[in-house]
Amino acid sequence: MLLETRDIAEGPIDKVFAAFADFDAHEREALKAGAEVVRGDTLAAPGVGMIWHARFMFRGKMRKVDLELVEFFAPGRIVVTGQSVNLDIVSRTEFAAVAPGRTQVTVRLDVTPRTLAARVVLQSARLARGRIQRRMGKRLRKFLRSRGFAR
Repeated sequence: MLLETRDIAEGPIDKVFAAFADFDAHEREALKAGAEVVRGDTLAAPGVGMIWHARFMFRGKMRKVDLELVEFFAPGRIVVTGQSVNLDIVSRTEFAAVAPGRTQVTVRLDVTPRTLAARVVLQSARLARGRIQRRMGKRLRKFLRSRGFAR
C-alpha cells in the first residue's frame, strides 16, 4: 500500500533537509514517545548504512522493526527501509526547491505485507487510506512547524 503526503516548507532546501537528516533528534523523539531505539552501526555522521532496532507498543502489542538508511542524497532524498515480522516498509522523503526560501517536501510510505494476517490488516487500512494520509499530512505539518519551517 502506497501512502503519500506533501507540504511546502518555508525555508531553503539545505536547512529543511538538515532538519530531516537530524537522526539523533528523531531517536530522542521516539524515546520520549516510549519506544526503545538502539543503533546498530558505528557511523559518526549521517549516511548510508545507518541502522536502528526499535521496539514500541502499537495497538496493545509490542512491535519490533529494523530500519536501515539506504539512500542519503543531500539535499534531495532520504530513503529508509524497514522490516518487521509482518511488514516490509520503504519510506522515501524527497526535497525540491520550489522558490527561493521555499522547499516542497514529499513523503511516500510503501508498506508491503509479508504474511496473510498482514495482508488482511492492510486491506482494511486501504479503506481508510484518505484518513491515514490526512494524519500523515498533519504529522508532516507538525514536524515542519516544530522546526520553524511552517506557520
